[in-house]
Amino acid sequence: MVTLGFGVLMTAVASGTNDVIAAITVAYDLLVGALFVPVIGAMLWRRGTGAGAIASIAVGAATVVIILILRGIDSDAPIYAGFGMSLVVYVIISLMGAGRPELRVES
Repeated sequence: MVTLGFGVLMTAVASGTNDVIAAITVAYDLLVGALFVPVIGAMLWRRGTGAGAIASIAVGAATVVIILILRGIDSDAPIYAGFGMSLVVYVIISLMGAGRPELRVES
């Protein structure tokens, strides 16, 4: 159901955008501001959790969208704000969770 909702939302946004460069800019802002931290964090930080990643994506994406609305599409602020909020939320939520269990090889 969530995927359907996002699909409809993105279709509406794409239909309302007349400029290809503006659409690519929004996509790039969301990619860096919302997805970069949880993807890299999952690969490099053992304490990262799924809950931290989901919360990071949600907060980062919301931050990017809000700053895009306030500052406009030509601003770099959405990328930096989304990245920063995403990083903070990923670390805090992951530290509150149990983290990934250590792999043990028993013989």
